[in-house]
Amino acid sequence: QAITLPEAVARALQEMSQAPPTKDGTKFALALGVYGARHAEIRAAAYPYTPACGSSNGHEVLNCLAPDGSVVGYIAMWDDYADDLSVEPRLHGLGIAKALICGVARRLHKQGQPYFRLDVRRCNLPARGLYSSLGFEITERRFPGFY
Repeated sequence: QAITLPEAVARALQEMSQAPPTKDGTKFALALGVYGARHAEIRAAAYPYTPACGSSNGHEVLNCLAPDGSVVGYIAMWDDYADDLSVEPRLHGLGIAKALICGVARRLHKQGQPYFRLDVRRCNLPARGLYSSLGFEITERRFPGFY
């Protein structure tokens, strides 16, 4: 059953508020930024293949920042479409991707956008599980040439 964007945001925020702290107590922050060399490094480390992303230098992103201010993950959007979500591999499983998705969903909701779209490779089971847990559902099966 499909859920609305506000319902998905509420579900994600509730899940995040109940999540236990990271093992080392690390606190992360979200902040708007601009795609640059650091983002390209994270993307290259996060994917074992060349992802089909259109975001590049100068595009707006939502960053996840470590306590020292360094970028450890980000999501790049094109209107209501998530073009790229990348997190440093050493930090996978800490809820960073979920926080980034939630941050963008909240922003889209405030802008009155009714949708949040993305593509995910069939073989990317961790990402598919995350999206499903947040209420995303498959609305169209398409196989772009880059997949």
